Parts: sequence; C-alpha cells; structure tokens
Amino acid sequence: MSVEMHVRRNRHGRLVPELIVLPNAEDSEIELDSDELFGLLGEMTDSEEESFSSDEEETPVEVSTRRRKKKFNFKWKSQLPVNRDVPWIEEDSINESTSYGQTKRPVDYFKYFITKDAIRLIMEQTNIYAVQEKSKFSTTEAEIEVFLGILLQMGVVVLPRFNMYWSAGFRMNSIANKMSRNRFSELLRFLHFNDNKKDVLDRHHPSYDRFYQVRPLLNLFLQSCRALKNEEKHSIGQSVIPFKGRCGIRQQLPCKPKKREIKIYLRCGASGILYDFLFVDDNEVEVEMSSGFVQGDVVLKLCETLPKHANHKVYFGSYFNFLELQVMLKEMGIWSTGSLRSNCLRGAKLEDDSTLKRRGRGSYVAVTDNRHGVGIVKWFDHRPVILSSTFVGTDPVVEKQIYDLKRKKLIQVPVPNIVNDYKQSIGGVHINNMLNSLYKLDHKSKKWHRRVLYWLLSSAVANAWLLYRKDLEKFFGSSEKPLDLLEFTLCVATSLCHAEESAKRGRRGTNSRMSTPDSPGTTRRTRIFTRSAADDVRYDEMSHWPLFSEKRNRCKLCSKIVQTSCSKCQVFLCMTQKRNCFHSYHTR
Repeated sequence: MSVEMHVRRNRHGRLVPELIVLPNAEDSEIELDSDELFGLLGEMTDSEEESFSSDEEETPVEVSTRRRKKKFNFKWKSQLPVNRDVPWIEEDSINESTSYGQTKRPVDYFKYFITKDAIRLIMEQTNIYAVQEKSKFSTTEAEIEVFLGILLQMGVVVLPRFNMYWSAGFRMNSIANKMSRNRFSELLRFLHFNDNKKDVLDRHHPSYDRFYQVRPLLNLFLQSCRALKNEEKHSIGQSVIPFKGRCGIRQQLPCKPKKREIKIYLRCGASGILYDFLFVDDNEVEVEMSSGFVQGDVVLKLCETLPKHANHKVYFGSYFNFLELQVMLKEMGIWSTGSLRSNCLRGAKLEDDSTLKRRGRGSYVAVTDNRHGVGIVKWFDHRPVILSSTFVGTDPVVEKQIYDLKRKKLIQVPVPNIVNDYKQSIGGVHINNMLNSLYKLDHKSKKWHRRVLYWLLSSAVANAWLLYRKDLEKFFGSSEKPLDLLEFTLCVATSLCHAEESAKRGRRGTNSRMSTPDSPGTTRRTRIFTRSAADDVRYDEMSHWPLFSEKRNRCKLCSKIVQTSCSKCQVFLCMTQKRNCFHSYHTR
C-alpha cells in the first residue's frame, strides 16, 4: 500500500489537502488507523500549510508550487539608498476626436465610458431574459439611457425605497415624469448583461467564470479605461462592493467595517482616474511569471497594461508589497515604492523599534541591495514605518511640522525623501473610492449583478468628471470655473433622461456649423461645457417647441410679461415680431 498527497479545490474554490491511498495487488482490504493518518498529514511542509489556510486579508497567500516562480537572493549592506534619475517617457498624444468627442458636454465624457455598445448590450440581454421568462416585456436603447439617468438621480437624492420616488409625499417629478413606477420595477426585474442559457456551470471547465453575468459589461468599461493616456505615477489598491446576499464571489472579511463584500483591485493615477481594475474570483491570478504570492501577482496583472520601459512609477501598500515583486517590476521598466511588513524583509537587518524610539521621532535606518537595486528605510514617527523602493532614496531629508499629542504642540520632525514621495503619490485609489462613495446608489438588492452595475455607474461618473476637469484646465487654465461633482452628475442624469424624448422626435434644428466638417487648414476650438446643469438641455437643439397658455409670467431673459414658454426647458420666453428671446435663449 502507498499513500500520495494531492491538492484539490472544494466547492468554495479553496485549496484543501487530499490523501489518495493506492493499494497493492495482494491487498484485499485497506486499514489506516487515525495515528498513521495524522502522521501523514504532519509531513506537510510549512509552505503547504500556509497555502491551505483561510484567506485572511492580513496574511500573504502563497501560490501553488506548480506555478513558475522567480527566486531571488538578497545581500544587504548598511548604506543609504540613492535617488535614481529615471525620467518618464510620455506616451504619444491621443486624438481627441476618437477619445473624448468634439462637443465636450458632461454626458459626452460619461458616454466615453458607458458607450453605445454598452447601452445596446444591456438592451439586448434584458430583452433576451424577458423572452426566456415568457414575458412580453421589451425595452429600447433610449429607455435604457433614461433608466441609467434615473439611477444617477437616485444616487444624489437618496430615499430608502425605490417606490418612494413615485409616492405622494416624496415624489420627484424629474424621475416620476420620465418613467412610471411599474415600468421601472419591470426594468429592474429583467435587467441582465449576459445570456444565462450559455453560462458554464461546471467549476472545473476551462471556460467557467464566476463573473459571467457581468463580464461583457465589465469588459466594455475596462476597454475604455485602458484606452486612456496613462499618467506617470500610479497606485494599486482595493475597492469593495458591499453585498450580503448569496453569491459565490463574495468574501468574508471579519476585520473590515464591511464584513461581506465583493473585492475589486484597482490601478489609479495620482489624480484618481481609474485606468485598470481586476475582479479576482480565485486564489490565484494568471500571470506569465509569478512573484510567489497572490497579492504580488495582482500587481503584476494590473501593470501588464502599462507601457514597458517607459519609467512609470507604481505605489502600493504592505498588503501587496514584496521585494521579489519590486525586482520583477524593475525588470519590466516600472519603478515602485511601497510599505513593507516586518516579516517580509528577506534577511535585512534593521534596528529594532525600541532603539529607534529612544533616538526620537524622525530617526531612521536604511539598508541597500546593490545587486537588485532595492533599498529599505525604517523611519520612526509615533510608530515605525518600513518602506522599500527601487528608485527613491532618503535624500533630501526635510523638516516638517507634525503635531505631538503628548506635548500638544507642533514639533519639527525630519522626514526622508522616500516617505514624502510615498505620501504624495499613494492616494490615487483613495481619491477614486472617495468620489465613488459621494453620490453612489446604495439600495439593497438580492441580485449581486445590480450592485456591480451601481459601482460601474459611480466609477464612470467619477472618471468622466476627472477627465472633464483635466481638459478644462488644459484648454482654459484657471479662467473657467469647472462644475463640481454634484452639478456634473446632475447634468449627466438630466441629459440621459431626455434621451427617449429626443429619440422619438428626432434631431431637429441642428446648427449647420456643427454638422459641416471643418475646412482644411482651419483649427476648430474644442467646446467644453462649463455652465449649470440645465444648460445641457438648453443648448441641445432638440425638441424645443413654443407653447401658448393663458397663464402669464415673466420672460427668462428680458423680464417682460409673456404667455409663451418652451415645452422642454419649462421657462417663459418672448416670441414676438420685435423681441425673439426664444431664439436668443437657445443659441450660444
């Protein structure tokens, strides 16, 4: 009789050990007592036991030994790391007409991320699911745009239940007048992003995907994010989608405020723009060469879409950082800085915490591996902080004022250059998460794919607003005051809610200078929207009709008493032989 140790995945997707007993030909029965069984299990190595442990967020998870893994031997010297002169090689400029559009309205920035293909996908898959459920329900692309505009408005004005937006006490006319409550409920019921009939349910099949229901929509959004022009500095971090329902991709994180959530890994620029993201549905991430840890492989996967040897700088926290990972990024032409855990020093000898504490706040110690070009700095503030980098050193050391809780006053503390650079560049993911949380739709749902859609809408609005501010500063500098995120979100929602009306009546009264192509040799100035949310509808040149009523009111422009109003803008305007405020109001 012989016994072999194998590894398999249970129904939850976790690695578990499995003993396979191979009997000899002459053995009729196999007897294996409990002592022998525990003895065999005790022969497992420490690395195997670690890989079988539960997936705690604070514990590094090693990848399977069957994966290709690079090995490094570090030799440390007690010398300060130096700054490396690695100038960033900027990408070629992207043609604006193919990236952000010519009209530069807020809704155009939004539709760069939520494209026509995404709207068409939602419409088609929703209708397919309704047919599968033997329902007569059907929708259109214009109605899907109105539906998304309503969701954005619900994120701004939050009520605990959807039906309250149509109730007598809390009715919102901007929502209730665009779609009935029953129609909205039907759309939510049949909302789908992929065909359930084609889903692969076998977990061992190569095509199995836990994110199958939302994968096409995520790919379209991811394609738009990756097409953006990359910044010099990027940060790697996490975002979460809270969800308490039944879901195979949900993770249990007992140490976090949101204990049940869907985890997303992000790569954002220093400005907060989202360039790449990753939904991880397994304990391993598929990369060409593994760093040896799942968290490190996540960073490698997110950095695959960065141009190689362009001297981009990437920053991440201690959850992702390993010295092997930083050396691999350096070989790709990507420089990195990150905080490091005390159990990941790979033999580096640093002074203990008590010694640095006696030396006072601002004291630090450093070691360097000249062979791999990695430096480690341990700096003591109110507690020790360990940072490692492949391109930033300790010089210059600047004096900064930091508040001392014991003395209750500001004191001067020396701060090395690596600490300053890390603090200034690590906040990209935090900015993105903060913007997403301001006006996100957070209604409860038993269907997890709805929660993913809400996150995607918030991320699209945040990215669109950051691009809008970036373009506004590029073309106008500080002369134009940009819309804040609230005004921008309302502007996008208002434009989307008028999509169905525009689709029914068609595009009329289009200005000839907008439809005529530019003549050769002339430069056309890009128009960027900077006014209030109502102006997006005011100048769209679609479906503005004069109405005559018995009610009198003052003209919006000249303050004369008139009886004519605009059917779309809902404002009174003059339209007489001497005064035509109706035309002046709708013309830039």
